[in-house]
Amino acid sequence: MRHDVDLAEFTERFTRLLKISGLPLAHERASMFINALVTTEPAFINELYWCARVTLISSKDEVEIFDRVFSSIFIDAGREMPIEISDVSTPLHRDARSSNSVEAGIGANNPLNSVGTESLTSGISEQDSNDEFDSQNELNVPMVANDREVLRHRNFAELDDAQTKEMELLLGPAAVRFIARRSARDKTSRRASNRLDVRSSLRSASRSGGDLIDLRYKTPKLKQRSIVVLIDISGSMEAYVNPYLNFVHLLAKRCSIEVFTFATRLSRVTRELHSATVERAIGEVASLKLDWLSGTTIASSFEQFLNDYGRRGVVRGAVVLVFSDGWESGDPSFLGEQMRRLSLLAHKIIWANPRVANPGFIPSTGGMKAVLPYCDKLISGHSMAALEDIIREL
Repeated sequence: MRHDVDLAEFTERFTRLLKISGLPLAHERASMFINALVTTEPAFINELYWCARVTLISSKDEVEIFDRVFSSIFIDAGREMPIEISDVSTPLHRDARSSNSVEAGIGANNPLNSVGTESLTSGISEQDSNDEFDSQNELNVPMVANDREVLRHRNFAELDDAQTKEMELLLGPAAVRFIARRSARDKTSRRASNRLDVRSSLRSASRSGGDLIDLRYKTPKLKQRSIVVLIDISGSMEAYVNPYLNFVHLLAKRCSIEVFTFATRLSRVTRELHSATVERAIGEVASLKLDWLSGTTIASSFEQFLNDYGRRGVVRGAVVLVFSDGWESGDPSFLGEQMRRLSLLAHKIIWANPRVANPGFIPSTGGMKAVLPYCDKLISGHSMAALEDIIREL
């Protein structure tokens, strides 16, 4: 199976044909399909079929359309659909008894030609006569797991604009299990506990003639902890600002979050980063009169943050995530004092410093020495893989 065809383009053409055929597809399902291909690397037709079916369709009414399109592209003429899941012996190939097996499966009458077939047909290559499939043509579904794995671990400073824009696709529908806290409210449950919910139990007894048959109990109600993000947009962080804003936009879709930027002064950008698309969100942030690529006074920015928002309860009990390399032009001891104040209010402080990934990194700057005693976790934050580590900490 070849790995030299762009997987995103392959998926885009396949899903576009499904849409043309009347199958409604959300962007999230295309991302799920790509992630499934990268994870499973299907080697048989039935594996590819089920990989696509479980990620791209959401109801039984869509199965007929999906089967028809899939069969027209990948299955030999006359093959019954759907492929049985137990049929694992069929390799991902076409019968070469027809000299034009590619054209037979993806031919002139196939509607895929109207949207372009280069990426799909380029995945079909004729096997050499000495190959183990000497009488067959293999259907090569493009797999770029290795390329994407390399991209996941590459430093953001080494990525171009196109690679940076792939962040949402690479992270995909990330499974985030946020830190929870006990709410002041309880909820009623049938699960036995040491606290009987008398009111709910009596209400239930009224339905059974006054007999206390179905006892109800009080259990703690959990609530997701709020997340506060502080992003350093000074000159030393230039290569990392856009990836971090992209990442925070993804978090904003999944949780309650407050976002601030700082360099020489503090700015709140929460509303802008809650925009529908990441392009619009970053565009709105860029249009603000922020202190982009200037010097860094972390201590004064944190002091302003604590004075203006800390006492309002924004930080109290929250998980605070700071993206900064720790370069402080002011007094490090003053920064340490602000971090102490922050640690007294926050539930947890996670500091992401892209310099941590450098070989032999030692927190030698005054700023990092001042903040480390108050950080619960220090993470590099220099790559996609490092951002996934942050997700696990949330």
